[in-house]
Amino acid sequence: NHIERICREASNSWRKREENSLVSSIASSDETNDSVPRNVDASLIQCPCVNVDPRWILKIKLHGLKPIIVRRVGDRYFVLDGIKRYNTLLLMGHTVVPCIVKVFTDKETDAFVTLNKIVHKRML
Repeated sequence: NHIERICREASNSWRKREENSLVSSIASSDETNDSVPRNVDASLIQCPCVNVDPRWILKIKLHGLKPIIVRRVGDRYFVLDGIKRYNTLLLMGHTVVPCIVKVFTDKETDAFVTLNKIVHKRML
């Protein structure tokens, strides 16, 4: 258990560094991107549904919530990172979701999603 915890912490640290460098490299010249989380009405967010694991609810209650990353298109938001967290919050009854809002082109969105998938696969 001790070794698993250390590995998990190392993975989380690595992931945060990867996310920070990725987001800053994609959005470095775009002043319209938010870097500070803000609350967004959950009804404005479009996200695929996933089955919610009850452990995610416990994890959010124990450790707090990392904001999800969304792309703004018009008056709607699309989840780029945090699909499980978003669906878990809806199940918990939240109507407002903490988000980091990014304004990406389609090409930047594809790059962000692809790199995010690579990061997640490395963590498994």
